[in-house]
Amino acid sequence: MSYRIYIYNEIPPRELALEQILRYLRRRCRFAAIEARGNFLSHFYSPQLLQDLSACWQLELSAQRGCDKSAQQRLEYERQAYSDSRRICSRVVYDGWRLLELLQ
Repeated sequence: MSYRIYIYNEIPPRELALEQILRYLRRRCRFAAIEARGNFLSHFYSPQLLQDLSACWQLELSAQRGCDKSAQQRLEYERQAYSDSRRICSRVVYDGWRLLELLQ
């Protein structure tokens, strides 16, 4: 059985010493192939995933934070955020339980 460890790197490079982390893990986990990847969701992309993400919004809290959007606008937001993580808005609030269930 071969083991794999994936490190998803969505944090700006100056905030995370990724190469140091990878070297450390490769020394400590010789039994596994270790790979750095970019955006977590990019490895599981599907149009359905974007719809599911837009359905995970906690609408009341997002609206209170100034992010009141229709279902179509939420879907478009998820498309844009997927294609460019710099477009992610901190005012969007997700239902954590629904999001956890989706990402499992």
